[in-house]
Amino acid sequence: MKIDLAKASPIHSLESIGPRPVLFIHGDNDQKIPYTESVKMVNINPELFELWIPKGVDHVAAFKTYPKEYTERITSFFERTLHNQTTGL
Repeated sequence: MKIDLAKASPIHSLESIGPRPVLFIHGDNDQKIPYTESVKMVNINPELFELWIPKGVDHVAAFKTYPKEYTERITSFFERTLHNQTTGL
C-alpha cells in the first residue's frame, strides 16, 4: 500500500473539521517537523485556530518541559471553547 504524503498532510484535513476550534502546540525546537507548519495551519482559520509555541521544546515534549503551563493552556482552551459551543458565543 502506497501512501501519498502530500494527501496525508494534516493541512488538507483542516477544512473538513471546521468550524471547530483547534489548539496547536508546537515547540520551536522541533527536530522532526518545523513549527512553521503549525503556523501555516493556524493561518487557515485564525479566528478558530490557536497556536502555542513553547520555547526550546522538541517534538511532542511540551508537557514534559512545561507541565503547569501546558495544563493551564489546555484547560483554558476547553473551558473557552466548550462554553462558547453551549452558549453560542
